[in-house]
Amino acid sequence: MVTRDAVLRAYGSRVVDGFLDHFRCGECGHDFADDPAAVALDRAPCPGCGSTTRTGTSLALVTTGFRVSTYGEGRPEHRGRRRWFVRWWDNLPSWHRTTGVWASLSRTIDKRHDRYED
Repeated sequence: MVTRDAVLRAYGSRVVDGFLDHFRCGECGHDFADDPAAVALDRAPCPGCGSTTRTGTSLALVTTGFRVSTYGEGRPEHRGRRRWFVRWWDNLPSWHRTTGVWASLSRTIDKRHDRYED
């Protein structure tokens, strides 16, 4: 996992509201990593070339997640009836209409033993 401090060490920049900002002179490439006034509208000229143009790079730090669900089906081994006799779902995402949130659903349907679990 990439941490905020690792990103700062790698890019030598500042983080404002979750975004990494890195600014250089648009002409000569002078680094303005430690100068918060580098992006101001009334900015001072570059000490290297005197230009007031800037090139900026922004990197957003984003965290994502995922869910894993499983599904299974049982069928008889013999060649006669090939229809399923048991089905199961585990961690199936299901939208709950009354609460308005996602829920995790586990369900088993067993026709052989006449059983239904939710």
